[in-house]
Amino acid sequence: MRMFIAVAFLVFGMAQASAQELKLNVEKYKLKNGMTVLLHKDNRVPMVTVNQWYHVGSYDEEPHRTGLAHFFEHLMFKGTKKYASGSFDAMLTELGASNNAFTSSDYTGYYEMLPAAGLEKVLELEADRMVNLTLDMDEIQKEREVVKEERRMRVDNSPSGLAFETLMGMTFEGHPYGWSVIGSMDHLNATSMDDFKAFYKKYYAPNNSVLVIVGDFNVEQVKNWIDKYYAAIPASEIQKKQPPAFKPQTARRYKRIEKFDTRMQGIFFRVPGIGQKDAYVLDILAEALGGGEDSRLHKSLVDQMRLASNVSAWNYSLNHSGVLGLNINMIGKSRFDLVESEILRELERIKQKGLSETELKRTKDRIMLDFTTALATGSGKGRVLAATELIRGDYKEFFNDLKVYESVTNDEIKQAAKKYLSRNQANVLSLGK
Repeated sequence: MRMFIAVAFLVFGMAQASAQELKLNVEKYKLKNGMTVLLHKDNRVPMVTVNQWYHVGSYDEEPHRTGLAHFFEHLMFKGTKKYASGSFDAMLTELGASNNAFTSSDYTGYYEMLPAAGLEKVLELEADRMVNLTLDMDEIQKEREVVKEERRMRVDNSPSGLAFETLMGMTFEGHPYGWSVIGSMDHLNATSMDDFKAFYKKYYAPNNSVLVIVGDFNVEQVKNWIDKYYAAIPASEIQKKQPPAFKPQTARRYKRIEKFDTRMQGIFFRVPGIGQKDAYVLDILAEALGGGEDSRLHKSLVDQMRLASNVSAWNYSLNHSGVLGLNINMIGKSRFDLVESEILRELERIKQKGLSETELKRTKDRIMLDFTTALATGSGKGRVLAATELIRGDYKEFFNDLKVYESVTNDEIKQAAKKYLSRNQANVLSLGK
């Protein structure tokens, strides 16, 4: 997943547009209780998208209570003082809305997409569960089993899920990014009512949240509704956790897990996080390495050497750091050491010669096209606005991102590869028998 970045106005063929042409009309203001509001009016279709995001994720958890942020995401769909458990989804269904939520290391997001006529009700419901959630132990116990089953399905019994969790733990040893968002089974069993109450009171507050509305609405009317439902909610005192120092890595780390028949290899490198120039450079480098069938590693490992059936590479930028990852699906009994050696050889070639000019341009164009695709809908615009505002402090940062990508040079790619992608900085997992 690339950085939450650039957004363009919705012009297909964006790859040919210059960054200076990009604009998105957004009205931004803040309530007295600290909640930031972003409004983007688009009357082309009578629909609205509401994003209510909170600046809390697994990073904010304590080491002995991992999984709390994600667990709480489930509880936010339970009852409040005003509405019984199950009412939230039932009322949204009646409005013709679709809705969901997600939790990451850095934030938790809730969203609804619906016909514009139902907007006021959705704002009332989002404001209500921000402050009036009913925490009932019977409901918590039921949801605990749901979350535990989700962990079994997505991590414990999933080759890709277990590989990702293991590699993040190796790459971010001793740091909150090293534990999984869904948490450990022991911690899920141990989380108490006091834990939930304290977490809700601290993090589910207007001054820790961004509300983004995109679509067909009357701006003044929406402002009145926001004031009506949110203005009286008190702010919370929040002291964000200071990021612990990363343990320096001076030698390759390696693990082998033989639990599954599926054979995969993963290689992770710790790299800079969101907003740093090298993160943009590494986005391009990852795309060139494993961003499709014309990427370097697909050509070598899949087409020529026939060691793998698929290769992917990506740069995942987090608030305090990032990870450049490579995933390889092995063919038959292909040797893990041969695959790793070829990847390291390809990285050495890039350190020495960089990318070809054609390759560099094609990769930049593809990244820019991905931006426009992500923003082709109101829901896409809502997510990007919420993420950029919440993580980077100002949604306007996205205007700068394409300019930064355009400025990346081959020398910067060579330097980034030398600085972050050496054998001694690699975290390697071989999965399967």
